[in-house]
Amino acid sequence: MSQFIPDRTRHLRFLSGGTVIEVATRIWTTPDPRGTLFCVHGFAGTGQDFAFLAAALRDHGIETVAMDMPGRGASTFLGNPDLYSLKLVQTALAEAINLVHGPIVLAGTSWGGVIAASMALNLRAICRGLVVVDAPLVSTDAADDPYEDFIRDEALRTFSSAQSARVYYAATRNLRHLPRAELDDLLAASVMPFEGGFRMRYDPALIQTIGRRRPFDLTAGLATAPFPILAVTGAHSHLASSAAQIAARAAIPTLTNLTCAHEAHPPSLSRAADLHAISAFVTGCLTPPAAP
Repeated sequence: MSQFIPDRTRHLRFLSGGTVIEVATRIWTTPDPRGTLFCVHGFAGTGQDFAFLAAALRDHGIETVAMDMPGRGASTFLGNPDLYSLKLVQTALAEAINLVHGPIVLAGTSWGGVIAASMALNLRAICRGLVVVDAPLVSTDAADDPYEDFIRDEALRTFSSAQSARVYYAATRNLRHLPRAELDDLLAASVMPFEGGFRMRYDPALIQTIGRRRPFDLTAGLATAPFPILAVTGAHSHLASSAAQIAARAAIPTLTNLTCAHEAHPPSLSRAADLHAISAFVTGCLTPPAAP
């Protein structure tokens, strides 16, 4: 079995508004883990997006837990935008976080990074670090996000063949440098059969939830957080050049910046140099201080 495939996937079931929801949670295990990286993917992603990082951390005795949010990947598709509520997201996260072993580092990509940062502030007692991957730390005008229309179009896109889906996925996720076998591990989690062809593995009803935004500013909370923070940004991302986001990152004294060359929004977390830097940060967060 590929080292990038989870060792197991737990299908958590719970009731939400009279509907039984199943949330697939991917787990990369290690014997006697020193701690856990708990991951939240971006709006159009899956937990498999963290597979390369999970494989790197396994060598350091760190377990990785990465759920597929409702409506994505192997989790339940609800088909109704009104059912994708904030309460549903909170319930799903609360169920999945119960699977972690020991102290945790939280990580999140884009939309998932905002969620992970909020969780970290609420889990100060066990949180040892935070990794935000191309995530805004303060809300801005909708015009500052050039990807919303892209996601709307992508949710309805179909592909006539697996090869067509593979080419599209590799190009839009900046994964063309990967060997085909590794790319296909990601593709299987992100593309699904549909009417004789293929489409992306997330519920088209989700596009009607885009724009349900509330103003937020994580800067003040993160500035006083008792744990270190790593902000991973694609060199060609819109967040790398946003004055508001640059100021927000600069206002957090415990934040370290990592810029991923050759990457846009969000970084693919698949290049060796980036993986080495992120895994070193996570490992450091979960390494007990030396005895005096």
